[in-house]
Amino acid sequence: MLFGWLHTYSCKFAAAVPKDSSTDWTTKRPGLLHSLVGLITTLINIYTAQGGHWSVTAKITVIVIGVCTGNMSMLYLVYNHWILEKVKTPRDRAFAQRSHP
Repeated sequence: MLFGWLHTYSCKFAAAVPKDSSTDWTTKRPGLLHSLVGLITTLINIYTAQGGHWSVTAKITVIVIGVCTGNMSMLYLVYNHWILEKVKTPRDRAFAQRSHP
């Protein structure tokens, strides 16, 4: 029952998102955004709720989330600057140069 409910409402949400959302940063790179937010949230928690005390759990959490953020950043750079460059047309390159002076 729970999975049916999740499927139903997640499909409705996906249908509500416009297909031309290429300018929305969160839909293009959710892994990078989520790992970065998780890292920032963990650091804020350590310095506010725990008074700057780095427990073993806090260290492990920062290491794991930091590795995820690093991996997602590397994958983004490889994808955006290497893989996509192979499929860009001359029109795409001219548009990119015109958009960014």
